[in-house]
Amino acid sequence: MMALVLVSGIIAVAGANSNYYASIKRIGLARSANLALIQPFAATVASFHVFGEILAILQWVFGFVLLAGCALTISIREHQQKLTGIPAAKKPPAA
Repeated sequence: MMALVLVSGIIAVAGANSNYYASIKRIGLARSANLALIQPFAATVASFHVFGEILAILQWVFGFVLLAGCALTISIREHQQKLTGIPAAKKPPAA
């Protein structure tokens, strides 16, 4: 059973890291970092629904503050990108 836990952990970490670096190439570092910040709150919300874990009011409040901050960071970045015309990440050439 422990070997199964170790293998599933290795697969999950490898998959998450490879997806993170792929997202940096596709959508840029700022958006990828913001999405990585959302993961702990998303995991607690999922565990609330799956396992019935209960969060304190303060945890919910700061989780929503985190989501609002990430949304503001992404929207400001996109607004600046429209003003300057400089893309956040270079798009790969069309084949």
